[in-house]
Amino acid sequence: MNIQIHNPSNLPLIDYRTIKPLQGKLKKLKPENYEKLKNVLTTRGFRVPLFLWHEELPNIYWLMDGHGRQKVMMSENMTPYEVPYVLIDAANIKEAKAQLLEITSQYQTITKEGFAEFTLELEAHELEAITFDALDFKTTTPVRRQKSRSIVVTFGDESQLEDCLVDIQDVCEKYSSAQIKVNE
Repeated sequence: MNIQIHNPSNLPLIDYRTIKPLQGKLKKLKPENYEKLKNVLTTRGFRVPLFLWHEELPNIYWLMDGHGRQKVMMSENMTPYEVPYVLIDAANIKEAKAQLLEITSQYQTITKEGFAEFTLELEAHELEAITFDALDFKTTTPVRRQKSRSIVVTFGDESQLEDCLVDIQDVCEKYSSAQIKVNE
């Protein structure tokens, strides 16, 4: 199966079949995600370089990022075999493993609102291959931003406001887009 290899920065190339995967059984590629990734590779091509660590002795190139793509490409015998890569500096395999975990870590959280805003101009077919394990929502279509609404509550004095403010804050914490504005 032939795919398009994108290399606009003219990075060095390596035969993906010769690279040794570093992550072992750290992550699992589910069958439905395998198909999604296969579709991405066949329709959009290979667009992002692999991240590799080179162990001088015994001259092994270890894969740090791109395990799913390598697995799909090997199973489907995708050609060309030469793909772009970037070398990651590590003193030894222990440091390389620590860096792999850093690369794999998701330090920021994707929110429903953020996802909706980011994908607003994308079409549903452009989101079909997108998968996020840690999210409690699943969608393949962009969520359209709804018009915001406001409620104005007027209190007779500051003590009444203080009595209610904790309850209002508790309710607002449930909704990441809720805001409290107190006018003097």
